[in-house]
Amino acid sequence: MDKVMNPAPPTGKSTITISESSPTYHHNQFFLNMSTQAPATTTPSLHPLPLTLIVAATSSSLAIGRSGGLPWRIKADMAFFARITKRVPLTALPSTPTLSPTPIHNAVIMGHKTYLSIPPKFRPLPDRINVVLSRNPDSISAPDNVLRASGIEEAVKMLQERGDVAKVWVIGGGEVYKAALEWEGAKEIVLTRVENEVEGCDTFFPVRLGEEGEWKRVPHEEFEEVVEEQIPRGVQEEGEWKFEFQLWRK
Repeated sequence: MDKVMNPAPPTGKSTITISESSPTYHHNQFFLNMSTQAPATTTPSLHPLPLTLIVAATSSSLAIGRSGGLPWRIKADMAFFARITKRVPLTALPSTPTLSPTPIHNAVIMGHKTYLSIPPKFRPLPDRINVVLSRNPDSISAPDNVLRASGIEEAVKMLQERGDVAKVWVIGGGEVYKAALEWEGAKEIVLTRVENEVEGCDTFFPVRLGEEGEWKRVPHEEFEEVVEEQIPRGVQEEGEWKFEFQLWRK
């Protein structure tokens, strides 16, 4: 892809910790220039709101959890997650800032257990609209600025009615992924495929991702266009972990 984009994380074994406030999270000048060249629009396109699932899972069994938490700690994956779930797509931004007095943000939808698994100092996830699901929304323990819903359908409707949502990410856990995949608007999965086998996992991603199914892997160049940053190709290493960033679509 003949474009200059955000710097890729270093290949090889990584020892660099990237904070969510790091400048590397921002668009580089190329993408900022692109926004000034886009056709003028009066309002961002907010309807309908498609769902993009983002998940880290093992390569063979698609295991995603163990004892209520992640079976691994991969700093590069956490930094990637923070960047792309925060980043408002350029196509959702108005051509003139004054046309959008209300700031536009992405939203993250998650189950109550997933929300509670986030360290308290990091929740709600900053710079994103947090939506927490539970069969009994009144039982959700979260600040007032966290939206509560009983399911995916109610959450999507709630976000559509706000008018300030650019992109909706579904971040887990297993039951929420399953419900989201049954929603007609679920068209993309951003996958961190972990090559290591991990014992003792008790939560799994509900669909198989392979060349023969309805989900197809998106070419690397198109993946970079979707997330608006450069992504390292192939399997990466960080300590004992081997992993690859992928995009799947149906």
